Amino acid sequence: MQIKELILYSDLHGARKISFKLGSVNTIVGASRTGKSAVGEIMDYCLCSSNCDIAEGVIRSKVDWYALLLQLEGEQLFIARKSPEEHKLTSLLAYYEVGSEIRVPDKISFQPNIDVISLKKLLSRKLGITHNSLNLSQGAISIRHALYYCFQGQSEIASNRVLFHNQAKDFFLASFKGSFPYLIGATTEDTLSLNQQKRELARKIRDIENRVAESDYQREFSRNCISGLIAEAQAVGLLDGDIDFDINDVESAADVLRCIVNADLDESPEGPVSLVRLQEALRMAQRELGEISDEIEKCELYNASFRDYSGSAIQQKARLQSIGLFEKLSFDTGKCPFCGNDCAPGTPGIDEIKRSICRLDKSLQNVSLTQVDVSSYLENLNGKRVELENRIRYLRSQIDGVYTQRLELMNERDESIRHAKLLGRIEYCLSLIDSMDTPVDEMSELGRLKCKLNEINSLLSADDVCEKTQCVLAQLQQAMSNYAIELDLEHAGSPYWFNENKATVYVDSGGKAIPLQNLGSGANWLGVHLLTLFAFHLLFIQKERPVPSFIFLDQPSQVFFPAEGERGDADWESLSKMQSFILNKVEEGKGKLQVILVDHAEGKDGRFAESVIERWRDGNGLIPQEWL
Repeated sequence: MQIKELILYSDLHGARKISFKLGSVNTIVGASRTGKSAVGEIMDYCLCSSNCDIAEGVIRSKVDWYALLLQLEGEQLFIARKSPEEHKLTSLLAYYEVGSEIRVPDKISFQPNIDVISLKKLLSRKLGITHNSLNLSQGAISIRHALYYCFQGQSEIASNRVLFHNQAKDFFLASFKGSFPYLIGATTEDTLSLNQQKRELARKIRDIENRVAESDYQREFSRNCISGLIAEAQAVGLLDGDIDFDINDVESAADVLRCIVNADLDESPEGPVSLVRLQEALRMAQRELGEISDEIEKCELYNASFRDYSGSAIQQKARLQSIGLFEKLSFDTGKCPFCGNDCAPGTPGIDEIKRSICRLDKSLQNVSLTQVDVSSYLENLNGKRVELENRIRYLRSQIDGVYTQRLELMNERDESIRHAKLLGRIEYCLSLIDSMDTPVDEMSELGRLKCKLNEINSLLSADDVCEKTQCVLAQLQQAMSNYAIELDLEHAGSPYWFNENKATVYVDSGGKAIPLQNLGSGANWLGVHLLTLFAFHLLFIQKERPVPSFIFLDQPSQVFFPAEGERGDADWESLSKMQSFILNKVEEGKGKLQVILVDHAEGKDGRFAESVIERWRDGNGLIPQEWL
């Protein structure tokens, strides 16, 4: 898999295409801030990276779709991925087209027809990774694992901390180590399948062994628990002391405990239960007495008001009676109430005097009747109060009698609590016993799985992955050590070797192994990155491994020329040596290796000048001027 074209699509402006030569070095040179680093980020994004690492700014604002035309063995694959929406990290919308020779669209004439997850599976299959169902802890081996060897970003290419693309991310090391044996050819799809079966069998065996161990523990715990609970039940009187049981027979011993739980225990109903009933009756009587007392108080206040009023009225009537008005007055209509003679019509005050005397007499009669009713009601309330006071005294005497007769009430209450706690522990123990599974079937399954695991181990031992890995590492060491001499690195002539467990390079020098991070100078760090990548890629080509056959290098000359300006002869010489090394390794690939390089330094090597496909200076760049 190599990259034939990179395409940017804009809804307003159409397409911007960059064509690459297959099996060759392709160089883009340009000034700062022209979009050089974005080339690799766009490629990575199109090849199903989880996030879009293209910096926010002109490119993200002007481009609607990013696309690649990939050259495969005998066919081409056009893939495009939607630019993330504003403030989004990624987009899952994608498009693909497969054909022997694809005409790249000049505008966005396509619609999404695949999601990124499915596209990643498609690319993995096209690359030759045929075991996507075989999972690592991070997911199936895919093209994303192979791309660790294909990209060197600006912050990666001359780092002494990271050697591979995305190595700074947390997931990298486990993912790299899991895919390494497969990608270098130390293991095959069959071996991976066997290893997957081995992991599944080991997991099932571990689960069954854990369940059996848990069952054994529960059985032993239950046996000890039953023994202790029976002894405790005997001590508190819940169980006869001479009961016979076999502690080794868990079910038989558990039946003894079940008898305790199911028994109709004597909980002294006349004790605390009777006391509670009496106390509740006392509270109700006291509450009723309070209500009646309140009612009596209201009635007495009512009576007092009537007494004040009736007393005044009675005094008035008594004064009138003392002079005989009530007996002597004439109340006939038209007669004088004092002399009985006829009165002239309209005599003032006569009728009013009569009415007042009548009202006074009637009021006194009503007061007398009402006073009789209130007094009767009040008498009834006082009778109830006396009854309640007597009942309260009786209930208090009953309660005092209970406490007096049962001086050990509190002790019995504590004993009841102890019984309840013991019964709770007994029920918990019985629930454990009831939940225990008979492990006979699982023991049989465990034996079957272990036999199958032994068979797989026998097959795997014949295909020793470790031995094959060491053989590949030896090949890499030889190539890397030779490349160090070509690049004239500091420890050239000493063995350079790769540690797959730490994903870094060591140099054996001065009797010790020096890791990459302890080597000095940016030129050495860059050299280690280059010799490692090219050693791996030429090995992948030789073994026909499913790894894309391209390397993207982002500004390797930065270690020689940190900024634009004057450059010394030594810098030009180092740059030429690096460029010659890259050209030579691509030639050794015989058309099967492609390098895409972006840099600000063009160099003086004539061969390298021929590799330049675009120059981004004087306003030219990744984004055309007319798009801005």
